[in-house]
Amino acid sequence: MTVQWQPAALDLTGVDRAIVSGIVRLPAGGYLAWGHGQSDALEGADVGELYWRSDDGRVWERTAASGPARLSAADSSPLGIVAIAGGEAWWSEDGNRWTRGHLESPGGEPDLWDVAVGEEAAVVVGSGGAWISRDGLRWQPVTGERMDISRVHAVDVTRQGFIAVGEEWTGGGYEAHAWRISPDGGAWQRDPGGDLTGRSYDTLAHVWGVGDSALAVGTRGEVETSGSASGCTAATAATSGASKRPIAPSPGVPGSGPIAWKPKLAKAPRLGFAPGGPAIASWRDGLVAIGLDGASPLALHASTDGLRWDRSRPLEQLPDLGHGFITTFIVDGDTAIVSGTIEPPGDQSVQDYFLQVGTITP
Repeated sequence: MTVQWQPAALDLTGVDRAIVSGIVRLPAGGYLAWGHGQSDALEGADVGELYWRSDDGRVWERTAASGPARLSAADSSPLGIVAIAGGEAWWSEDGNRWTRGHLESPGGEPDLWDVAVGEEAAVVVGSGGAWISRDGLRWQPVTGERMDISRVHAVDVTRQGFIAVGEEWTGGGYEAHAWRISPDGGAWQRDPGGDLTGRSYDTLAHVWGVGDSALAVGTRGEVETSGSASGCTAATAATSGASKRPIAPSPGVPGSGPIAWKPKLAKAPRLGFAPGGPAIASWRDGLVAIGLDGASPLALHASTDGLRWDRSRPLEQLPDLGHGFITTFIVDGDTAIVSGTIEPPGDQSVQDYFLQVGTITP
């Protein structure tokens, strides 16, 4: 795999520097980015939330359209764009006009942490469980499957529907959970299969769909761990390196039998995540991630199963972050876009921001 990274042109009209904190695909094509700008005339003060649009990820123009404040994550499909900000869910058809959704939460405003939008429904997850919507405006809480006493950290779309991961406090510690969700968001099943606790996991914090499979990342104490799960096609489930076995799907959730989670083996090449958290995205039939492999520079890596990762070439095209971090990373087709901050070691007074776009070639 090769990737050619180039700096993107970011419109800084009215500001001296800016940081892009998130990017989402627009349903009609192109991208919407959001972030914050700083002005030297205001002694480096933050000038508030900014929005940019781009047709190709390479040239970004400021847009006068306003959006939700404190926006933390967004996803899109032909259903529209759903963004979360604090405990609020917002919907937009095109990224220009935004409408705040009505989210039913008897326990008060929750913290929302992630969002996934499919063709039939959208799902937001957070401290109070999960909510579903079929129009991005009216949100119903998910009941049952221990959702009301769980914290759901992440959700993603797969070919079989949605997959979500999180944790439940059991009194003596956290028990990690995964849920399979039907494409319309109406049927949920907490996965009973695999060893998600004890030696393997205390919590699952991130998840990505990989075709009919998924990759989850979590923690065991202070140790970062990850595992792959082959999702269920029809009535079979398989894990990398294991034989297929029959399962019994639950009504309403296609291929929803027990997921065979496989912990990442110590002998497998370890992919160190980039500062700022896991920067991983679906690409073709697998995944790509920005990370470190041993002592190598920050680079793009590819994997078909989430367990073994191959480093891109040529080397050293991404900047040395120092004490900086990645703020957003998305992949659309063979186009990858990454942004972040650069803070040289030993000089925390110097901070720069970058936005780069690359073309991935297998």
